Amino acid sequence: MLRVHTRDGRTASIDLSDSEQAKWLASRLGDPRFQAQITAMTISHQGVSYAVARPDGLGPVTFLAELMTPAPDRKIKGGERMICLAGDVRASVFVHQQERAARVSLFRIGKQRYNPLAA
Repeated sequence: MLRVHTRDGRTASIDLSDSEQAKWLASRLGDPRFQAQITAMTISHQGVSYAVARPDGLGPVTFLAELMTPAPDRKIKGGERMICLAGDVRASVFVHQQERAARVSLFRIGKQRYNPLAA
C-alpha cells in the first residue's frame, strides 16, 4: 500500500495493483502543482513502513511510484518502488513483494561525461 502525504495534512492511500488507482496516481504525479504539494511517500508492507520525505535545498523535486510485476524468467521478484528525484540526486526504495526486505539506492545523477556503450 502506497501513501502520498501532502502539505495540507492529507494522506492518499493508493493500491498500485488496482489499475484505476494506478492511473489516477499517474495523472496526479504528472501535475506540477500536485508534485509541489507532496511532502513524503510511504510504502507499508508486512508490518514495516518505508518512507521517502521531500529533501530541502537540492533543487526541483519530483516523486514517482510504480508497481513491478513478478517475472521469474527475468529474475524479477516484484514489488513496489518509489523514487524521489531532487536536483542531481535520485533516491529509490524498492519493497519486495514476497519478502520482508527492501532495496534502497541513492545516486548522484549529474551530467554523464562518458558512456561506455557509445565507445
